[in-house]
Amino acid sequence: MTFLPIVERELRVRARQRITHRFRVGSALAAMGLVVFMLLFGGGFSSGQRMFHTLAWLAFVFCLFEGARNTADSISEEKRSGTLGLLFLTDLKGYDVVLGKFAASSLNSFYGLLAIFPPLALPILIGGVTGSEFWRLALALVNTLFFSLCLGIFVSCFSREERNAWGTSAGALVLITTLPLLLQAVPKLPPSWFAFFSPAFGFNALFDDNFSANPDPYYNSLLIIHLLSWSLLIAASLLLPRLWQEDDIIADRTGLQLWADRLMPARARIQRTAERARLINLNPVMWLAFKQHRSVRFLWLLNILVALAGITSLVTKADSGSLFVAVVVLHLIVAFCVAETACNFFPEARSSGALELLLCTPFPLDAIIEGYRLALKRIFAPPLIALISIELIILAGHVFQKLDPIEATVMPPIAAVCLLILLMDLHAAGEYGMWQGLISKKSTQALTKTMVYVILLPALSCCSWPFVAVVKNLVFINYARDQMRRRFRLVVSERFTTPQKAADWLSPFSRRDKHRLPRVLPH
Repeated sequence: MTFLPIVERELRVRARQRITHRFRVGSALAAMGLVVFMLLFGGGFSSGQRMFHTLAWLAFVFCLFEGARNTADSISEEKRSGTLGLLFLTDLKGYDVVLGKFAASSLNSFYGLLAIFPPLALPILIGGVTGSEFWRLALALVNTLFFSLCLGIFVSCFSREERNAWGTSAGALVLITTLPLLLQAVPKLPPSWFAFFSPAFGFNALFDDNFSANPDPYYNSLLIIHLLSWSLLIAASLLLPRLWQEDDIIADRTGLQLWADRLMPARARIQRTAERARLINLNPVMWLAFKQHRSVRFLWLLNILVALAGITSLVTKADSGSLFVAVVVLHLIVAFCVAETACNFFPEARSSGALELLLCTPFPLDAIIEGYRLALKRIFAPPLIALISIELIILAGHVFQKLDPIEATVMPPIAAVCLLILLMDLHAAGEYGMWQGLISKKSTQALTKTMVYVILLPALSCCSWPFVAVVKNLVFINYARDQMRRRFRLVVSERFTTPQKAADWLSPFSRRDKHRLPRVLPH
């Protein structure tokens, strides 16, 4: 038996896949396009140092979440398919499986990171950036990506569902990155070494201004994060042989939801049951999708935090620039929540078998798709209306506080345009997310494509932003609706056909195989 056989096999498989080469080329093109955009349209990025700092922090965010995105579902997927126990019936050890999944999941991430290194070095030619600063950045990015990969595979050992694994990994990364910095800001806590556990603390110390004053934070944080990464990887290797024998039980409700049901009065339970009965009579598909969705308590908590932050900004008289940045980040979070829910509608229905059963019923295809749209609107409409109302109240408070006639005249139309584009962005993210969730193998892939294509990349077109945003959203909405109408049944029934027939069905533009296309039934 060879040493680490799963690692060898997974690397051979990954080397033959097209996505390995496409991801590497796409990462390099995206980084080069961002640099060209900064040089042509970014007046504030004329200096190489400012451009280098911006690119460095963007690369840091990419490395922080890219690793967990690839490894968070690597082992939990084997649990769902029931093949993890078969691996341990052989002579394989825990480290064989963990390192094999680690190598397979991390290959594209490291290739993408290597591809963006040359564009990161371009600010050296502009000036203001030293070579040693660039190499410290490269070492910090590799260390951050390694930590993200190890954390994702550690969480995957304890998880079973893809959404729970990815959400837990992302939450843990945010907590580990921000909590040590918050503890350091508290004056009554003298041990400042808490901050060394945050990847952002050591990353901020690599730049020449901070490194020349004190190089110890950079090296100490780098060493602690690296040791923590190996600890997570070793712990996953030791715990996995004891965790794969867990009961095949999927908890539909979390502990908080169970406690809420216990504390809920009987009258509220009766009202909720009546509401569900009304939904199933209105549209059974909407009832099914509404039943499968996760709770939106996070958005209601976000509304409370926004209200508190708005009151604080009114008291402290915050400037308009910081408020605009906060609103943009807030809208990105809301768009992520909408896209995440939309991308998981069809994968969950497909895994439970409900999607194929719906197609076997006389229920019209348009009603099935419309049921999922109505469920998406019903889930996010209440918290979104509350969020928009809070933002308008905060905006009105700032306008009346400053009593500037020019700002009072300009701000309401700008706010109306921003809210309109926000609603169109959410609509486009929902429509395109449902289509990507239907055709993608994993919901994380669908979520990544939706956020990149619909939200992030179009945000770079800020020169003619309102017009470009409106046209972009209309294009994505119409494209997703048309694809869902024409190819919904073909995509769902793809796995019940032979590979050759499935390839012919999904290539309607091939003239040679046109006679082999199935006859589309009337809806």
